[in-house]
Amino acid sequence: MEAGLTAPGLTALIVFRMAALQGWSRYKPFTKRACGAGTYGTVLLCEDKVTGERVAVKCSPTGSSALSEYLVTSALMPHGCPNLLQVLHCFTSEDKMHLVFKYMQTNLHALTIARAGCLFSWPEADCIIRQIAAGIQQLHTFGLPRGDLSDTNILISGSAPSDSDGQAGLTAGWEVRVADYGSAFSLTSLF
Repeated sequence: MEAGLTAPGLTALIVFRMAALQGWSRYKPFTKRACGAGTYGTVLLCEDKVTGERVAVKCSPTGSSALSEYLVTSALMPHGCPNLLQVLHCFTSEDKMHLVFKYMQTNLHALTIARAGCLFSWPEADCIIRQIAAGIQQLHTFGLPRGDLSDTNILISGSAPSDSDGQAGLTAGWEVRVADYGSAFSLTSLF
């Protein structure tokens, strides 16, 4: 067993090494221009040639927090955390690690700017806040505090919720997921 890896971490590493064989042959970028950028890499909007779905491929230098993010999301995947962005696939090429995620339309920061100063209604705010809280609770359940939660790391897809049935924020509407776990760490590693 590799030094310092638990069984889920070792399983994630094995899956990572196997997935690296498939690489870019499975994904077709829609454009060469990045649809997002962060401290540790860029995000490309791609088509998964196997499923036909849109995906987001995060390209990060291999020495960055990408491996940590992959290990955290892989450990959470079997538990079905609906408010956390999950890694669908990963591979390496040209000294970069590529993490493949479900495509989400926007983030909370961009959505707020697009609304041009228009405040969120109670059902909209309730929908977003409940799902952010659920995502944070899912991380905390597994002893993984989120160190740098920001509006750019809250990803959103779908349309605004309605309160037509009196269940504000609980009806169909935005799908909200907490993303970017490069700075998440295990509380058990501190003691």
